[in-house]
Amino acid sequence: MLGIARGHVRLALVFLAIGGLLGLVVRVQLMQPGMGWVGAAELPGLLTLHALTLVWLALLPLEVGGFLATLNGAGRLSTGLSRIGLAVLALGGVAVYAVIGFQVIQGGLEGLPAPRWLGGIGGEIPPILPEDGPFLLTLALVASGHVLAGAGLVGAGVSAIRVGQRGHGGVAVLTGLGLVGLFGGFVFGLCAHAAGVHGSLARPLWWEIFRLFEAPANVVSVAPLVWLVAVRLAGPSETTGGSRLPARLFGITGLLLVTLALALGIRPDPGYGAVLALHASNLGAVLFAGFGLLYDLWPRLFSRVPRRGLGLAHFAMSLISAVLLLVGMLGLAGATAPRRVASVPELPVHELWHLVASFGAFALGGAVVGGLLLGLLAAPRVAPASD
Repeated sequence: MLGIARGHVRLALVFLAIGGLLGLVVRVQLMQPGMGWVGAAELPGLLTLHALTLVWLALLPLEVGGFLATLNGAGRLSTGLSRIGLAVLALGGVAVYAVIGFQVIQGGLEGLPAPRWLGGIGGEIPPILPEDGPFLLTLALVASGHVLAGAGLVGAGVSAIRVGQRGHGGVAVLTGLGLVGLFGGFVFGLCAHAAGVHGSLARPLWWEIFRLFEAPANVVSVAPLVWLVAVRLAGPSETTGGSRLPARLFGITGLLLVTLALALGIRPDPGYGAVLALHASNLGAVLFAGFGLLYDLWPRLFSRVPRRGLGLAHFAMSLISAVLLLVGMLGLAGATAPRRVASVPELPVHELWHLVASFGAFALGGAVVGGLLLGLLAAPRVAPASD
């Protein structure tokens, strides 16, 4: 099962880089007025793809991989389901970007999928059009991978409960059931649309599914990972060398950021306050809590022992960059800046805060990628952990 856990984590890191790169494209767009090279018609699709990549293809595989790396006693059925789920998920992720690449080649940036069915907070759900079909089918493939991985996680959690891991096993079972229900509902909603069933059956399914991804306190994706990180921080560590302190710092910061997102999400904000809450939640869960878990499990996942100095530098640069990004978004929320605009309005206060947020995003990308690569390359090898 440890090999499957490593596969999930590696997949998550690949798509974390891709999703982060899409976010940097948006921040380039919003650095200064007149820098737009993605039009207003294409920007919603770019933002949607950025969000879906980070949640569907980075956060959730990281979460599943983290649980699988800490559970004991998985049976053959759960191992097989987890292995097949990982393969289908990876194939679906490649298919998503293959379809997007083909559409962009055919129609330029105007061919970038802008899923109208995502709607907006409180908005109407338009009908799915034929040109949405290929993109939706690739997402259905990704969703099927999550259903299989979730079923495998349920089985692994039940096995862990039987051997005495009641806490980890119980939350793993709930997480797996959440993945099966959420993405099973996604596939069912898509099939309902394909069968021509509309109105009271399919539209609420689509709306409720995607409404979860607008909420900063996404119970299915954020809460289990946060719980896992908190338990790992409080309990005895399996790590050796210099990974324990970076694991604690990353993990505690992640918990604080998710708490901040919960506080910001108490009162829904249709403007940049919602953007701030969403980014605080995802930075807390995907980046800081996720990297806290990675450092805690580093020797098991990568067969290396990270150097303490590099780990601390990785954390410090990530924290400074993330604070800069969030401060910029906080300033935009205070200035009542509009969301999802293709160009920065020519207002000095908006220009200033967009510039701050963009510099924070660029620095964060460099800190995350540079810190991870240096940590892997400079860390001495140890004997690989066995399943």
